[in-house]
Amino acid sequence: MIHETTNDRDMRFDALRVAAMLMIIACHFVSNIGWRLESPDAPLLGTPAMAADQLLGQVGSSLFFLITGYFLVNRPFRMRRIVDTVLQTFLYSTLFLLLQAMLLAVHPTPGIEAMFAADRLSATLYGTLLPVFNGAYWFITAYVLMLAVSPYLNMVLAASRRRSLVLVGLLLGVSLMALLSMTQPFWNNWCYAITGYLAGGWIRLYGKDSRVCRKLRWWHVGVAAPVAYGVLMAFDYTAVALGFMDWLKSDARYVTGMIPALSIGVAAMIFAMMATNAPRVVRESGRRESGLLGGSGWRGGRGGRFGILASGKTLSATVFGVYLIHNNPYVRPNLWAAVTAVLPAPGSFAAGLAMGAVVTAGIFVVCAACAVVYDAVVVRPVQRLAVRLLRPHR
Repeated sequence: MIHETTNDRDMRFDALRVAAMLMIIACHFVSNIGWRLESPDAPLLGTPAMAADQLLGQVGSSLFFLITGYFLVNRPFRMRRIVDTVLQTFLYSTLFLLLQAMLLAVHPTPGIEAMFAADRLSATLYGTLLPVFNGAYWFITAYVLMLAVSPYLNMVLAASRRRSLVLVGLLLGVSLMALLSMTQPFWNNWCYAITGYLAGGWIRLYGKDSRVCRKLRWWHVGVAAPVAYGVLMAFDYTAVALGFMDWLKSDARYVTGMIPALSIGVAAMIFAMMATNAPRVVRESGRRESGLLGGSGWRGGRGGRFGILASGKTLSATVFGVYLIHNNPYVRPNLWAAVTAVLPAPGSFAAGLAMGAVVTAGIFVVCAACAVVYDAVVVRPVQRLAVRLLRPHR
C-alpha cells in the first residue's frame, strides 16, 4: 500500500487538471470559432487546425481519466462518487434550462421558442434533466460508467503487472481498428475512459518500478507530442485529399481523437513523468473522498496553498464546473457565436494563436469564477443533503 498523508497535497496534480481543461477549451476554440479553421477547402491550412483540435482535446480528456485511475486504484468503491457526479451535472444542466425559460419570458428568440414548443418540450426536458444518461456530455457519461466498473478494473490491475499492461496495449490496438472498419465496432467513449483509467492505475502501482518510466524524460515528451501532431496532420491531409474525411467524421463511425492511441500515449507520457518523479506520493485530496476525478479531486484539503474559499477549496475544484458551463449544449453555440462576433478575423497565424490563447484563458477564468459561487451555494449543499438521505439509518 502506498503511503498517503492527509494534510499534504501535491499541487502539481491540481495544475495538471487546470492545464488539461485549458487544452479542452483550446480544442473547442479551434472547432467552434467562426473562422472556418478546419475548412477542408484549404487542406494545407485546415488540416493543422484539425490535428490541433484532435490532439489538444483528447490529451486533455485522457489526463483526467489517467488521474482518476491513479488515485482510485487503491481505494474502495464508494457510490457517493457516482452520486456526486450525477448530481453536479444535473444541477448545472438544470440551471441553464431555467435560464432559457427566463429568456423565453423576457426575450423569446425563435430558437428558445422552438425548445419549449409542445412538440419539442419532452425532448428538451429529457436532454436537460437526464444529461448523464443521454450523452449530453460525452465525457461525463463515459466517466460515470467507468466509475461503475472501477472495482473490477482495480482487481485486474492488482492481479498482474504484466497482464494488466498487456490489456492496456490491447485496448489501444482496439482503438485503431475503427480506422480500418466500415463501422465503429468496439471503440467507444466508455472503452476510451477505461483505457485511461487502467493506464493511470498501472502507473500508480507499477510505474516507479518500471524501467521505461524510470528512463522517461521530459525531452521524450517534447519529441513525442510534435511527432503525434505531425502524424495526425498527415493523416487528416490524406483523408481530405482522398475525399473520405466526411466518412471518418460521420456519426456512424466517428473515432474519438481520430487516432486515439496517439493522444492517450502522449497523455500517459506526461502523466508518468509527473507521477513517477514525485518526491513523495501524497494524498491527492483533503479530508473527503467522495468527489470527482480522483477521489475527492474537486475538493481540496484545508491546507491547500492556493485555496479559493475558506473551506479549503482549491483552484482545481472549479475545473469540472468550467467544463459543465462552457460546454453546456445551450451555452456552447451562443458562447462561440459571441466570441466570433467580438473578435476580428486574424491577419496572421501568430495573431490567431495569440487570440486563441487569450480567449481560452478568459473563458477558463470567467467560468471558474461562476463555478466557485454555484458550487458553494447550490451544488455542495445538495450533495450533502443527498448523502444524508441515502445513508442507511442505523
